Amino acid sequence: VAAAARPWAARLQEERWSQVPASTFAAHTDGSKHMTLQNFEKKNASIRERFLALKQSGARWHLPSFVVIRRVSPTGRRRLGITVSRRVGRAVVRNRLKRMIREVFRTSEHDVAAAQDILVIARTSASKLEYAQVASELGRVFRSSGSGC
Repeated sequence: VAAAARPWAARLQEERWSQVPASTFAAHTDGSKHMTLQNFEKKNASIRERFLALKQSGARWHLPSFVVIRRVSPTGRRRLGITVSRRVGRAVVRNRLKRMIREVFRTSEHDVAAAQDILVIARTSASKLEYAQVASELGRVFRSSGSGC
């Protein structure tokens, strides 16, 4: 249905654009209104860059259900990154696995050195693990990470 058939739709669209600050629009020579997503792209790009830097320069542990990469953190803080791809399972399975990994990290946080970046990548076999199995597998790596990289 064309916008001409629905005059209220064009007016509603114009009202939405008028509420957005002018600074968010890109400067185009043709005068068209295009929103820029610079802030979002920069934020996501920096997170992606941090993950890639960690993957390239970190020490790796290959476990039966996980790959763990860690290095000394440039921020001086203890940070955890988790990657669980769709190959591992549906959203419920992936979220459950991420919650278990976070809990293992939280409970063994006193064993991890203060300035560590740790990335846990789940393999497809991790979808069938119970909490005790995740804790025993990742707990060893978290405890060994306290002794420096």
